[in-house]
Amino acid sequence: MSSSPPSKPARRKLSGAASTAIGPIRWSGRRADDPDRLTRVLAWVTTSTVTVLARFPWRFAVTLSVVPALILGALVLTVRTVNQDVVYPRVRVDGAEIGGLGVRDAREVVARAMAARLQSEIVVRAGDQTWRRTLTSLGLGVSDTSIASSVDDAWKFGHRATWREWWADVVLLIRTGATVPPNFTLDRQRAREAIGSFRSAVERDPVDAEIVLVQAGDGYEVHLTPAISGVRVDVDATTELIRTSAATLPPG
Repeated sequence: MSSSPPSKPARRKLSGAASTAIGPIRWSGRRADDPDRLTRVLAWVTTSTVTVLARFPWRFAVTLSVVPALILGALVLTVRTVNQDVVYPRVRVDGAEIGGLGVRDAREVVARAMAARLQSEIVVRAGDQTWRRTLTSLGLGVSDTSIASSVDDAWKFGHRATWREWWADVVLLIRTGATVPPNFTLDRQRAREAIGSFRSAVERDPVDAEIVLVQAGDGYEVHLTPAISGVRVDVDATTELIRTSAATLPPG
């Protein structure tokens, strides 16, 4: 029995483009970033959304009510998170803007502003006389405690305990901003001495009215002296007025 040689595998000829030389693979489908394909996808999403909302209108109503609430909640959370460790924007102390600053930086800015304020002058007028005194010469000053107190008052805006107070603060800051008056120290003895320097020139004793008959020849003349009110300086009240009014003066 004779053996026949093994048969060779059949060869198939590839016709068309596939029989060309080996090169990059060419896909017959469209690319993923094909504009036409993206347009069709967007159209499908839009159509599907409208169809679902049309079949279930209550979902559309829920969407209209919930989405704005979610956006507002996210905005509120963002504002509170961003400003939780800093003074809220548009908060000023003694004219100095400290919004967006931490407590330490805010104290440095407030300290410089209050030091400049102490160079402001108060003008005292009595009749034709005028005296000028700086706030420092009148006993006003600053300390670490007074600076910290001023910054603490500014910090309260936007960091209130309740949501109602927080909303009120935010509305105020958006509309006009908040200006916090500085808290100065007062050396009362020095203030009394400064007031005493012009006290004697201001004060005068009262004069009672008086009618005097003066002989003039064979008759008499009536000389009338009008009453004059006295003037006294209340040192303690003036000292307190200096302390409370210093914060309302324009920055120095």
